[in-house]
Amino acid sequence: MAIHAQGNRRFPELTQKGFIMAEDVSNLYFGVEKIAALGILQSASENQSAEVAEARGEDGKVIEQRAYSKSEERQYEALVKKGDVQPKIGTVMTAADGWTGIITSLNRTKSNTEYHKYSITAQKKDAAALIPYAETASE
Repeated sequence: MAIHAQGNRRFPELTQKGFIMAEDVSNLYFGVEKIAALGILQSASENQSAEVAEARGEDGKVIEQRAYSKSEERQYEALVKKGDVQPKIGTVMTAADGWTGIITSLNRTKSNTEYHKYSITAQKKDAAALIPYAETASE
């Protein structure tokens, strides 16, 4: 339903004909990058956080906060392709933009009404060296 605003000065975004124009979306990002090692990506998210120490005064109120560590976590959801090797927790992955992190969580979902999917979480803290989990002969 279009909004008609004849004589209404409160809505300058209305055209002379009185209808709201759609926003230009030609400069927006669409879709998700490709990371072949993870299958067919369906979604991706990036989360950044900081660890913060707090100092409290005698009255219990915070008087100072000091960030001492930053981390970035990325989460992916991907469709599973037959014959593909499953990613493993503890391994280092590289994203399409060159970001690297250690896979900290992997969940495979199966359903009668959907394709098999992986949910993958990878993390990197500060400028830490990423050393993958090393399997030993006893495992």
